[in-house]
Amino acid sequence: MGIWDAVKEGELVKQSRVMKNWSIRWFVLQASPPVLFYFKSSKEAVPLGEISLLDCVVCCFQLNNSI
Repeated sequence: MGIWDAVKEGELVKQSRVMKNWSIRWFVLQASPPVLFYFKSSKEAVPLGEISLLDCVVCCFQLNNSI
């Protein structure tokens, strides 16, 4: 994305507010201030929206695939 200080980015599935259908969106997690931006695709420069994570706890973990 470039202009954001991206901690993590990738595709997620998001439900729309109005029609309640599901769409694949490109998400970018920014650390400071903690915000999750979402875009129509990874090629877009302007986000469709954002989710503030200011009152949330964000942590990283590694999945153990041996289970």
